[in-house]
Amino acid sequence: MNETHKELLNAARVVDSQASDNPDIGIPVDPDVAAFMGAFKETALEGDEEDA
Repeated sequence: MNETHKELLNAARVVDSQASDNPDIGIPVDPDVAAFMGAFKETALEGDEEDA
């Protein structure tokens, strides 16, 4: 595991903890951390869409 992955994992754990402790408030998250946590929809083409 490289240093960047460890940093993202630690930041994601902090965000998760904050969101769990305070579910009624928004937690500002760095876009890299949000992407690491899977917050963005994948927009890549799937097999059926390639032929369209």
